[in-house]
This record gives sequence, structure tokens and C-alpha cells, in this order.
Amino acid sequence: MKLRQLWIALIVLSLNFGVTGFVGAEYYRYIDENGNVSFTDNLGDVPKAQRKTAAHYKEIKSTEQLQPRKNKESKKDVQQDKKKIDQEVEAVKQLKKDLDNKYQQLTEKRNQLSTREKAKTREQTEIYQKEVEALNREIAEYEKQRTEFENRVKTVNNAIDEVNRN
Repeated sequence: MKLRQLWIALIVLSLNFGVTGFVGAEYYRYIDENGNVSFTDNLGDVPKAQRKTAAHYKEIKSTEQLQPRKNKESKKDVQQDKKKIDQEVEAVKQLKKDLDNKYQQLTEKRNQLSTREKAKTREQTEIYQKEVEALNREIAEYEKQRTEFENRVKTVNNAIDEVNRN
């Protein structure tokens, strides 16, 4: 446990004095006597029978990532982040409307093609096939745009979560 306290003290000192560099930690994963997964930074805490098989982890974090923002900068940065997120949310809402309209148009085209009278001539069949192929290309493009939209929504949601954490 003293090693853990020493690491904590080093991290706090690094943050307070603005020292940048790397902080490393080693820890072990094992199953305790009650069957629970446990973690420790002291191999001596791991039961002797499990020491050879205990999972060993090393963690390295840059202290630059751990430095808190100054309060004035933090509030200003958060306000700027929220403004950018609000703009992105509005853009995503507009994109959703556009995709919904495109979906409606594709559905109408599909319904028109499916209710059309059966082709009687070879020429009518070729025209129908070309229209179906065109619709299929439009649907494929729509699906691509829909996937991009979903990824954009995830990105916005992650940004919102990040701002809310700060």
C-alpha cells in the first residue's frame, strides 16, 4: 500500500508543479478467496498459488493529459465546446430531416414500381429493369448517407458526454 501512496503523491506533485512526463503503474489481477476479481499493485497481496498466473498490467499515462484546466480557461473552453456542439446538433437535425425526406421519396418510387402494370413487351421490361436498377443505386447511396449520419450522431453524443463530464 505504501507504494500506491507514493505513486499518488508523485502524481499530485507532478500536477501541482506542471511537470510533464510519464507516470507508470503496475498492477495485478487475480481471483480472491470469495471468487471475486481483484486488483492490486502489490504482488504480495496476490495469493501464493495464483502469483505465477496473476495477470500483470502496466499503465503509462502522460501527465500532460492529467493536468486540470485552469478555471477561467475551463469555463471558456466548455462554453465554446457547448456552442460547437449546439451547432453540430442543429446540423445533424437538418441532416435527419433530409434523410427522412429521401427515405419517403424512395418508398414512393418503390411503391410506384411495385404497383405498375406488368410489362408486355421487351422494351417495357428493359425500361422497368433500368428504373429498378436506378432505384437500387439510390437506395445504396441512401444507406451510405444513413451510416455516415449514424456515425456523426455517435460523435456528437460522445462530445456531449465529454462536455458533461467536465
